Amino acid sequence: MVETEDDGPELPPQGLERAFEPFYRGEPSGYRATGGIGLGLAFVRSVAVVH
Repeated sequence: MVETEDDGPELPPQGLERAFEPFYRGEPSGYRATGGIGLGLAFVRSVAVVH
């Protein structure tokens, strides 16, 4: 069983594809304490493509 949780900011529909680019962050402040460095979705997508 896999469970997911998303507490991040909502992405606009036109920005969904860009969200998979490495280092892209939907949260514009640039302050790391608000949420990572933007590698999560890029990493997950690459793993899913390989499998």
